[in-house]
Amino acid sequence: MNKKRFDYISTIERRQASRLNTSSGFRLDMAERLFDYPDSFMKDFFHKLSAEDFIVYPKIELLNELKASLSRINGASIESFLIDSGSDAIIKNCFHALCNDNDKIIISSPSFPIYKIYASMFALDTKEIGFDNNPIFNLENMINAVDSSTKMLVLANPNSPYGDKKSLIDIENLLKTLQSKNIYLLLDEAYVDFGDGSMASLVNKFDNLIVLRTFSKAWGAAGTRVGYCISNLKNIQQIEKVQLTYPVSNVSLKFAIYLCNNSKMIEHYAKVTILERDILIKELRNSGYKVLDSSNNSIHFHDSFSNEKVINIFKKHKVSFKTGSSASTPLQVPGDKRIDWIRISVGEGIMETEYIKELLMM
Repeated sequence: MNKKRFDYISTIERRQASRLNTSSGFRLDMAERLFDYPDSFMKDFFHKLSAEDFIVYPKIELLNELKASLSRINGASIESFLIDSGSDAIIKNCFHALCNDNDKIIISSPSFPIYKIYASMFALDTKEIGFDNNPIFNLENMINAVDSSTKMLVLANPNSPYGDKKSLIDIENLLKTLQSKNIYLLLDEAYVDFGDGSMASLVNKFDNLIVLRTFSKAWGAAGTRVGYCISNLKNIQQIEKVQLTYPVSNVSLKFAIYLCNNSKMIEHYAKVTILERDILIKELRNSGYKVLDSSNNSIHFHDSFSNEKVINIFKKHKVSFKTGSSASTPLQVPGDKRIDWIRISVGEGIMETEYIKELLMM
């Protein structure tokens, strides 16, 4: 008997681990903004709120204002944008609106776990492509897995969790191959602000491209649950059909607009984060750690022998971080058999923290 959608959904496991510490400077486990925004910045925003923002349904005027802001920042037409309650909602809606039961989607592994979860919800055949014997993902392995039932490829660029980055030429060549076969590319650019630039300009050239963006990483607004995608009008209109009626609150829309109006500050934060990330990688290596290069706001590292001392330092300072069974995806690096690698988020100011200074003194 063929499996029904209920059967696929019944096998899904959803987990949300408790977090040790989410306070400013100690949240290194979820790739969020490391330190709080200045008090003056937040007070200015709070003065823009009113009781009406909490009482009435989300306003189309605010949604359109945010689209206009995103259009200005990204250099794409307003009609190219769809806004939703976090980028994961858009992933779900893309599968819902663009795929049929038993279509195949191809993803890298490991990757954002929600790709596979939502694929199961819509009875999709998920093909996972692992890394070779190194943390650089081989796109050819993904292309070679394409067959007549393939409907969509999902690729994070920069990649998560390891942080490698594909070039504009790489993505353009991939899109040419997929377009000839009527296959979508869902390009997840959650970490693009810490890499070398977005591929969003390619939506004007390829009608099979959907670029996914979020306010949760460089923009420091994970709690607002605002994400968006950029694509051609036909794709946007199709995905809109399966959205919630009011997916984003007035308060969240206002904060996203406020951030867009202060985009130079966000750009500065991203640039300094890149600078401090690269300094931290260099300093950790100089101190004897094995560290992966990264185009994200997170890094993987391992002590020469055991991470026990590192873990004890983080626990002493009550730092939230990922390692071993505490991670949603295995913290093992391709080409390395050790299973207790550590992953931490980085951000402006991390080099001044006591726990990093202590790590570098070991």
